[in-house]
Amino acid sequence: MKPNKTVTALIIFALLGAYYYFVEIKKKSADKEKKAEQEKLFPGFDEGAVNKITVNNGKEIITVIKQGDTWMLETPLKAPADDGMINGMLKDFAQAKVQRKIEDGDPEEYGLGKKENTGFKFYADSEYFVDFGDENPTESYAYVVKNGDDNFYIIDSILKRYSEKKLFDFRNKGLFKIEEPGVSAVEIDLKDRKYTLEKDDKGNWNLIKPFKAAVKKDRAGAIIAYMKNSAVKYFEADKDAAKFGLALPSQKVVLTTSDGKKTVYFGVLDGVKKSVFAKAQGVPGIFELPDYIYTNIPKADEILNKQILVIEDDGVDRVEIKYKNKFIEGARGKDKKWKTVKAQGLSKEEKKITDTGAVISAIRQMEYAEKFDAGAKAEFFTRSQPSLEIIMKKTGAEDINVIFGDKADGELYYIKTADGVFSFDKNKMNSINLPGFDSF
Repeated sequence: MKPNKTVTALIIFALLGAYYYFVEIKKKSADKEKKAEQEKLFPGFDEGAVNKITVNNGKEIITVIKQGDTWMLETPLKAPADDGMINGMLKDFAQAKVQRKIEDGDPEEYGLGKKENTGFKFYADSEYFVDFGDENPTESYAYVVKNGDDNFYIIDSILKRYSEKKLFDFRNKGLFKIEEPGVSAVEIDLKDRKYTLEKDDKGNWNLIKPFKAAVKKDRAGAIIAYMKNSAVKYFEADKDAAKFGLALPSQKVVLTTSDGKKTVYFGVLDGVKKSVFAKAQGVPGIFELPDYIYTNIPKADEILNKQILVIEDDGVDRVEIKYKNKFIEGARGKDKKWKTVKAQGLSKEEKKITDTGAVISAIRQMEYAEKFDAGAKAEFFTRSQPSLEIIMKKTGAEDINVIFGDKADGELYYIKTADGVFSFDKNKMNSINLPGFDSF
């Protein structure tokens, strides 16, 4: 075959291949998607467009409305709703498929038309409603009718379970709907815990009352998480406030947010039920919560950032480690992974298992028991050659030098940095995993 005929044949083959892919395969895919859509209970139903839902659970009508990105209960009371449960319900209904369509059936035969039946109405670009009848003998499917249709349908019974949920199921299970980034201050005013935290412009938390100190971010975040993920056990009536110590409450947690202050009042601690009763300002009902929501709120000295070294994830790109007759140098590559680039006094196997990044991580996690001024506790730093010295480096920044003391003081070891001397629990040494280094 001549070259020009070969080229022509290849072009024709490529065009045929492109046609097959872009026309035949794409068409089949589109047809498949169209067929799947037509099999749904509500073809074209857009869950994201729904802004109101009414639920008839057979005993009462529950209404929820969407405000921005969040759901709120409208009836039988006004309160924050459970976003996760409602969004999950919408997703399941949007994906719900018809297992079988029944034409010209008798409603009574399928348990439809009863006063106690349950159902939904969804409000979006138009109204969608579905009413449930009986379930099949295995309770895996349910009979339904839907708007604008005289037929009956069989669908997965899990959808009927949503319609049977009670008011409690639709309520938000947290004291408030909040996210940690939206909180700028936290005031703790409890019997044995009184302090105020404030977030700075960099997103770091600090104790500002009764004294000033840095706070560990995750511990401040944990308090906020308790207010959001409160694991409500039950809601009591507001009229019983005195019974639960909330008529004139004196204990509170106040969160300052962009929407203003949100206050939680705490009342009776029930040791038998392991519950604490609380009131969220502006939210109806008294919350019965697990007692840890109250008891696990830390004291001021428990929330302090006691890290010996506060180093950001990318605050170090090289490290030198010296101990006994050994020297290890590590570097972090462009992939952010640490590699041992030099090792003296180590066997090949020891070098292989050495993780310099893990050593830095262990140093970052170490917390002190007590802090002392520079030069203190000199009796624990007697060797001319430190028992363990770690030098952390960052291009364009000063080296961070950490020297460990050469003996223990009971259950404590000592460490020396440019910021002073720190004591720490000797069990923390177990996290510094270096070959041949087990004690001083």
